[in-house]
Amino acid sequence: MSPDEARDAFGDAHDGLLDDETRAAFEAALETDEALRAEFARYQELCRAAASLDEGGPTPDLLQGVQKKIRERSGGRFFRDRYSERARAGTPLPIVLAAAMLVVLLVAWVLLERTVLLAPDPHPPSTTTSRD
Repeated sequence: MSPDEARDAFGDAHDGLLDDETRAAFEAALETDEALRAEFARYQELCRAAASLDEGGPTPDLLQGVQKKIRERSGGRFFRDRYSERARAGTPLPIVLAAAMLVVLLVAWVLLERTVLLAPDPHPPSTTTSRD
């Protein structure tokens, strides 16, 4: 098994999904290549760290820290308003504003349709008949 094929098999090897023949070739590739063995060890550490995040521990809110660093590095060109600094995932303001705009557009459309329907016809049908 080549090192690239072994790297492709990291996920299945970690999950124990390799068949006997492939597992033997994978283990032989690890035994012969020190760098590949170190990569697989780092891959397993990363998988364990990712699994520990799913155990229900608190997840950090990174938005404010990221916005602060971007604001500092850009000299205040980005994220300088108070709303973006204090924005949270549950902020309903944009949704409320979008709904209000939809209501305004709907009312305007209904009023315009009503005006068009009630307006007199600018070209009423002619009552005279033409002669040939």
